[in-house]
Amino acid sequence: MNQQKSQTYYTRILQKLHLYRRKKRTTLFLTGLFRFWAYEGAFILFLLVLEALFQFPPAVRQALLGVFVLGTLLCLAGTFFAAGRFPWSKSLFSDDRLAGEAGEAFPDIRDQLVDALQIIRNLSQNKENYSPDLAEASLKSVYERIKSKDFQSLVSKRPLFQSVRNFSIVVVFFTFSALLFNRPLMQSVVHFSHPGQSFKEKAIEAIRVTPGDWQCLTGDTLLVAVRIQGKFNRPIEIFWKEQSKKRVQSKILRPDSSQSYHFQLAHLKENLVYSVKAGKEKTRDFTVTVEKRPMVRSLRVELIFPAYTGLPSRILEENQGEITALRGTRVRLKIRANKGLSKAKVVFKHQRPLKLRIRNREAGGAFRVMRDDSYFVRLEDTQGHGNAEPIHYKIAMVTDQPPVVEITQPGQDVDLSEEMILPLQVQAEDDFGFSSAEL
Repeated sequence: MNQQKSQTYYTRILQKLHLYRRKKRTTLFLTGLFRFWAYEGAFILFLLVLEALFQFPPAVRQALLGVFVLGTLLCLAGTFFAAGRFPWSKSLFSDDRLAGEAGEAFPDIRDQLVDALQIIRNLSQNKENYSPDLAEASLKSVYERIKSKDFQSLVSKRPLFQSVRNFSIVVVFFTFSALLFNRPLMQSVVHFSHPGQSFKEKAIEAIRVTPGDWQCLTGDTLLVAVRIQGKFNRPIEIFWKEQSKKRVQSKILRPDSSQSYHFQLAHLKENLVYSVKAGKEKTRDFTVTVEKRPMVRSLRVELIFPAYTGLPSRILEENQGEITALRGTRVRLKIRANKGLSKAKVVFKHQRPLKLRIRNREAGGAFRVMRDDSYFVRLEDTQGHGNAEPIHYKIAMVTDQPPVVEITQPGQDVDLSEEMILPLQVQAEDDFGFSSAEL
C-alpha cells in the first residue's frame, strides 16, 4: 500500500514537471524560430543590398550564397537543439534537470525534489536499504511543498517577446526597403536566383544597326545608322566589301550629339556586305542586295521619209536617238532593255506620250515628225521599278523648200512677131524632183 501511495506522489510530481517541460520547450522553440526568421530576413536584406551596390561576380555570389545556406542550416539546427527536438538534446529537459531548476527557483525546495526522484527510482531495487515508509513520507513532504508551486511561471517569456519584436522590426524595415528600392532589390533577387551567371553591366549591351539587311536599286544610297546600348561613346569602325572586289574597306565613325553614328555609300552598283565593330564587339555581316534598274541597252531608230521624196528609209546608228527629218517622216523605234519589262513609253515634250508594244525585254513603236520636239524613253520592269535619269534626245524637223523656177529664154522683154510664136526655155529645181509642171 505504501508503495502505491509513493507511486501516486511520484506520478503527480512527474505531471508537474511534464507541464513545466512542455511550456519551456514550446517557449524556447518559438523564441528560436522568431529569432531565426529575424536573422534570416536581416541577412537576406544585407545580401541584396550588397549585390545591388557592387554586383558581385559569379564566384563571390556563389560563396555568399553558400555562407547563407550554411548559416541557415546552423541556425535551424540550433533552434531545434535548444528546444530539445533532437534525441541527443533531450537531456536538457530531463526530470532531474527540471527538478534542479525548480529547487533553485524555490528556496524551500532546494535539492529535496531531486533527492525524492532518486529515492523513488531506486526504491524498486533498494540497494540503499531505504525504508518504504520513509520514502513515502519524503515524497509526500516534497509533493505537499510543490503542489501549490507554479512551475510554468519559471518559464520567462521575455526572450520570446524580444525575438518577436526584433522579427517585427526586420519585417517593417524589409517592407519599406522593398517599396523604396524595389527595382535594385528585385535585380539582386534575380542575380542570386542565377548565381553562376554574370550580370556585370557591360559598356556595350547591344549594337543596333539600321537598315541591317537591305534591298535597293542601282544608283541608290545606303544610309547606315548605328546606336549602341550601354555606356560606350568612343569611335566605332564600319567595314564593307563590294561583291566584285577582294579588298575590305573601312572607315572610323564618331558619335554625333545624339550619340548615334552615321555612314553613307552613294550610287550603289553591286551587292555588298558590311559590319560594325565597337570596342571588342562586332556585329554579323549585313547584306545589301542591289537590284538593277531597267535601262535601254539598245536603241534603233528607222526614218521612213514621205513617199513624195522618193527617199529610201534610213536606219540610224545604234543608240543614236537624235532625229533630223522632214515633216511627216515616220520614225520607228526598237528598244532592247537589260531585263524584262512591264511598261515602256516614249515621253515627248510637246505631245502626248507614246505607249510602246512590249515583248519580254524588247519594246517598239512609231510616231511622225510634225514639229521640233524632244523625247526620252521611260521603262518599268516587272517589279515596278523605273529607269533612272533617261537620256533626252532632240527632234529637229526639216521644212521642205518650194521648187525654184527660172525662165532662161528669152530671159528678157521681147515683142512678138506676126507669127505670134515665142520660144521659151524654163529651168526648175526642187529638193526631191517634180511630179508635174504647168505653164
